[in-house]
Amino acid sequence: MLALFDVLFTSIKTLVSCLISRQKLAHRSWRGEFIVRLAKSLLTRSIGKEFSWVRKRQAILTLYSPELFKVKCRKLFIAGVPCIELVPKSLASPDKIILYIHGGGYAVGSAAGYQLMGAKLALRSQAKVILVDYRLVPEHPLPAAQDDCYAVTLEYLKHKQDHSLILMGDSAGGALCLSTLKRLQAHRAEQPYSAEDIAACVLISPWLAPLNPEFLSLENETSDLIDKAITDNWVSAFFQSENLRGELDFSHVASLGLNKDIMPPVYLQVAGAEIFLKQNLHFAEQLQASGFQIQLDVFEDQFHVFQTFAPLVPEAEHALDKIAAFVSKIGSVKNKND
Repeated sequence: MLALFDVLFTSIKTLVSCLISRQKLAHRSWRGEFIVRLAKSLLTRSIGKEFSWVRKRQAILTLYSPELFKVKCRKLFIAGVPCIELVPKSLASPDKIILYIHGGGYAVGSAAGYQLMGAKLALRSQAKVILVDYRLVPEHPLPAAQDDCYAVTLEYLKHKQDHSLILMGDSAGGALCLSTLKRLQAHRAEQPYSAEDIAACVLISPWLAPLNPEFLSLENETSDLIDKAITDNWVSAFFQSENLRGELDFSHVASLGLNKDIMPPVYLQVAGAEIFLKQNLHFAEQLQASGFQIQLDVFEDQFHVFQTFAPLVPEAEHALDKIAAFVSKIGSVKNKND
């Protein structure tokens, strides 16, 4: 109950601040500005508190819309990992599976909290969406999250070979997508699957360099919902050993151990006013220079993972449409086998 009152009070306080301080970026809607200020306030106050504090408030702010009634939803375990499956009710036999890995700095977020995001992607992409509820820090130290995402991906590659599997994730979830690709390639000798068995990879503002503050666009701290203090708080929770560095840092494409013939096509979306802008543009430049298949979209004046706030943020709908358009171009395994 205290968390609910706190969210209501903070929301009212944020609304008043939007009415008093009428400054925002030109290409950002007022609904987007409200979300940035609200999220920034809660995340800033969470510093120094147990992560349960922000998780409770995040759960209260879970978004809903009629689109949830247009998909079939069920909870299941895949390779022992809890997941949520979403399939459009109008789709009899999906030939594409989106394995979605949520963000949250490895410490917050959940499959349940991403159900609306998953439903929107399922409906627009005409695909089955699997939301992975991987273990969070600090209760489950890394690489527990990487282990869970890899296990689910491997299970689908083993038993869903008549589908095209697309890895997709935002923020830390985007980094977990890359970690999964890296592990598939590294363990190729132990199992018959590799990164080339993934049809495509969609990355939404992935957190590529959590251990390198030089890759932060600090000029965007005031326009984004996260800043260096917030990211430092997350890093202190999950970075316990130098042995984890290779699991976390993807600021250099070479660290993936992949080549252009193995890496699946990548679609990268990044916000133009977020603090992860520099590291994402650097990553895209490396992919392009090395001959990888990469499509990049930068959304001017938008904030970190604004896509996950649809329908409250109108700009998010356009970004999700572009993701669906990319997915629609991915050929299905069924069609290839016919």
